[in-house]
Amino acid sequence: MGYTAFRLIERRPSKRSRSSRSSSCSSSSSSSSSSSSSSSSSSSSSSSSNGVLRVVEIVGKAATTVVTVVVVVVVVVVVVVVVVVVVVVVVVILVVVVLVVVVAVIIIIIIVVVVLVVAVIIIIVVVVVVIVVIIVK
Repeated sequence: MGYTAFRLIERRPSKRSRSSRSSSCSSSSSSSSSSSSSSSSSSSSSSSSNGVLRVVEIVGKAATTVVTVVVVVVVVVVVVVVVVVVVVVVVVILVVVVLVVVVAVIIIIIIVVVVLVVAVIIIIVVVVVVIVVIIVK
């Protein structure tokens, strides 16, 4: 009988063990609710971190695109400026060459005209001398 009574007492929960059991149940339920809230907050933080990563990726692509466009524009502007400078230099050189050629042609024409005038004067003098010699003879 002593043994059975001991077993019954052992099996029958006391008020203290009941309250500790209910507090452990409530603590386990609160810990499960806190773990579910922590998992939901971790999922929301992971989704927000995914959003942040997505924004960083988009901003990175946009920055890369902007840098590429700026580099292309700068290269195009530099090429256009170099081409314009080369064209201007070539045009100036051609104008100088044309002016030199024109001046040379004008000088040659003047020399030819002077030579022709001198030749005509010499021919006229010779003809006049010949006519005078023929008349005098």
